[in-house]
Amino acid sequence: MPVLPVSLIATVLLEAEGPLPRAVGGMSIGADPISAAVVTVAGFRDLSLLGFMVRKDAKDHGATAKQFVEGPVAAGDEVVIVEDVVTTGGSSLLAIERCEAIGLKVRSVIAIVDRM
Repeated sequence: MPVLPVSLIATVLLEAEGPLPRAVGGMSIGADPISAAVVTVAGFRDLSLLGFMVRKDAKDHGATAKQFVEGPVAAGDEVVIVEDVVTTGGSSLLAIERCEAIGLKVRSVIAIVDRM
């Protein structure tokens, strides 16, 4: 299978998703490079798009201790979850659950590789 540069994946995601959500993010660590690429490409295009991450385990220290979702998002924001690989869908469901728990509105989940 050919490996696509993350910037190309980001470009495709920005053009395929329609109107932009407030933010894009997903389960750390797999979604981090995808989220970063999408936000960076959006910035080069002067598009307003934020990035966030969803932790598997909450940190027990610092300003964001006990939080699963980190980034400049707030209740009511519409977000898109990105995934590098989906095998069972468990990570996607966990990311959705954690986002909805803080009031985010998950519009969709986009996976780069689907092994289901």
